[in-house]
Amino acid sequence: MWQDRPLLALGNEFLSLALLAAGILLLDEPAQQRPAIMLMGSSALLTAGWLNIWPVGPLPLISVPASPLGIVLGAWAMFGYPYSPGELRAGRRFFVIVLGWFLAGEIIGIVISRPQWYGFPASAWWPGLIADRPLAAVVSRVVEVGGIGFAVSYMLMWIRRWKWSRGISRRLALPVAVAASVVAAATIFELVAAVLSAGPATIERIYTVESYAQIGVPAAFVVSIMRRRFARTRIVELLLHLSGPTRAPSVTSALRTVFEDPDLEVLSWPAETRPAAGAGELGPGPGSSHRGRLVLPIMASSGEQLAVVVADPSLSPNDDLVRAAIAASSFVLENAHLETALRAQLQEVRDSRLRNIEAGTAARRRLERDLHDGTQQRLLGLKIMLAAAESDVGDQQAQAVIARVRSELGQVLDELRDLAHGIHPAVLSQVGLDQAIASMAERYAIPIRVDLPPGRFGEEAEITAYFLIAESVTNAIKHANCRAITVRGARADDYLVVSVADDGQGGACLSAGLGLRGVLDRVRGVGGEVDIDSPAGLGTRIEARIPCA
Repeated sequence: MWQDRPLLALGNEFLSLALLAAGILLLDEPAQQRPAIMLMGSSALLTAGWLNIWPVGPLPLISVPASPLGIVLGAWAMFGYPYSPGELRAGRRFFVIVLGWFLAGEIIGIVISRPQWYGFPASAWWPGLIADRPLAAVVSRVVEVGGIGFAVSYMLMWIRRWKWSRGISRRLALPVAVAASVVAAATIFELVAAVLSAGPATIERIYTVESYAQIGVPAAFVVSIMRRRFARTRIVELLLHLSGPTRAPSVTSALRTVFEDPDLEVLSWPAETRPAAGAGELGPGPGSSHRGRLVLPIMASSGEQLAVVVADPSLSPNDDLVRAAIAASSFVLENAHLETALRAQLQEVRDSRLRNIEAGTAARRRLERDLHDGTQQRLLGLKIMLAAAESDVGDQQAQAVIARVRSELGQVLDELRDLAHGIHPAVLSQVGLDQAIASMAERYAIPIRVDLPPGRFGEEAEITAYFLIAESVTNAIKHANCRAITVRGARADDYLVVSVADDGQGGACLSAGLGLRGVLDRVRGVGGEVDIDSPAGLGTRIEARIPCA
């Protein structure tokens, strides 16, 4: 054939090898082993159809039925992809009838003919029982007309299948459907030419065109397989893009994109109605009453049901893609549930810490008031009594003793006042943050520049800022060997931003003392942020953002 008809030989050899390669590639696809074997069988039969090039022994006898059977087997493989049990059962009856029709027709034709009528030598193996040329011609025409009917029916089956296909199943089947239509049309054209007794040259040209048209079959399978594998990568994207507190709507949108099913739904399964771990098959849960739809449960790793997917039944043939998407959705939804629970726990911790801070503030306020109204007033009264006693006593030595006691008592009062002020600065509640810090700055010998905005910012914000500034100034004076300190502040949206900067030696470390660490914990406890910049030899700058809404 390579010597006499190279174009036809090239087309047929490439077709056989391509069908074999497509079948091997299809073997790796889940649940597609049957179409894969059919493709490889079609490759072998179509190759066997050209054994009559060597018209000796049994080769011509094998070639006569092999070619039509190879075409039917290839058509069956196309219709069975992707695998669908319902379609396969309906198609099985049709293709069994077609295989039987061609096999019986060719066998009858062989039995009532001679090898010479097919252009083979008389020495070829040929189990002819009778020689009836007119009857053999009638049988041949009947077989060919029946083949035309079967090819037309095949195209109608594809039209019906295409009409009912949806989403990703339609997209995966599109290349195979186009190839099936082309092959069916070419087969009809070939059989019509045979029925009309076209000449050998015309038949050879038809065979050549048909062989190259049939190459579209393995090409279509390769395209469809690549599309299926690309769909798997889109499922991986589902995992990558769905993060954070994802809920059913975002999973629904992602799955609709992956499966090209605009009606797909992901229905959340309320926690109080979820089946226990190890429960049986999905029963009638929320939204599972959709008749004629595919209902798939999304299960957590613990076995509890997170949601259900209600999808088009056309997804059934793509079981591997469905399972991968369900697994990805399960991973995403379970992580979302865990993240939501973690966020709730974290918020509870924050709320608890804030309640503790507020309780501590209230306790400090009560203690400061008790000291001011109780102990401090009594000591002040005692100091007044000592002053009166000093003026009443005539003995100078006794007056000197009373004066010393009154002086010591005054120092105790000053220390007690400072202690009460440190517990809760009453002046802060009276005049506000800016004046309270300015009053505090006046007590130090080192110059402290205060530039804070006037007005009130909320009790917790003002107390937190006051203690942060007080502790930062105290640390700068004690440890930084600084010459000046600057305190600044501003309102930014719903935050009070304060900073304390000194020109000291720097190198401040949180682990050096508990005072600053406690103040920083307080800032973070009310939802604020703290930043410390203290390079060695370049001073220290502490900035805090404290919510004041």
